[in-house]
Amino acid sequence: ILIQTKEQLQSYLGSIRGENYLGIDTEFRRIDTYYPKLCLVQISSADSVECIDVLSIPDLEPLFAKLYQEDTVWIVHSARQDIEAFYLLSERLPNNLFDTQIAAALLNLPLQVSYQVLTKQFEGVFLEKAHARFDWTRRPLPDDVMEYALNDVRYLLPIFKKLQAKLKSANKLDWLNEETNARSEEHTSELHSLRNLVCRPLLEKKKHIIHCFSPRPPSSTTSFLILTSH
Repeated sequence: ILIQTKEQLQSYLGSIRGENYLGIDTEFRRIDTYYPKLCLVQISSADSVECIDVLSIPDLEPLFAKLYQEDTVWIVHSARQDIEAFYLLSERLPNNLFDTQIAAALLNLPLQVSYQVLTKQFEGVFLEKAHARFDWTRRPLPDDVMEYALNDVRYLLPIFKKLQAKLKSANKLDWLNEETNARSEEHTSELHSLRNLVCRPLLEKKKHIIHCFSPRPPSSTTSFLILTSH
């Protein structure tokens, strides 16, 4: 069921109150602006996989409170754009992040390895990118589109566990530390500067953007990482 109301969101957040490791993905639209309009948030935990319709819920603060908890670990594949989409609404950055694309690269997979390659290699599941260009502002979402979105987080936690174990076995967890720490300060500064440069202030109570514009798109090579110490 697509989470579309404040009550549904509160019920869902209550069900994952004790979960620290969350697989996270976002769907957004960039057609009219270089910066993402967040449309859908997908979250997987140990026992559930859900989609949150952020276009239907005016107050996302309860969601942000969970995502930006000190002990919440984001498990994300190629996290830069997801972090950016959230940051433009929340003005916050995750405390702990495990980027499966970066972790896979440290295990000698291609630098830009896709999520689909990882699901095939580690889970034996082939995922098609049938709706990669779907208009995520469209409502209602068709059932096959919902399933596509859910699959984008369904396998993140199992893949995370396998990558983490392989990094530990190869004595490369410290490499992930070094890679993360080398980039974090620079990209944190870039995100803050980007937010101040291109967006008007957030509405304080509703925490959403009034207007956002840019003369050019952000660099496609920027990658923001935060090391998980868990």
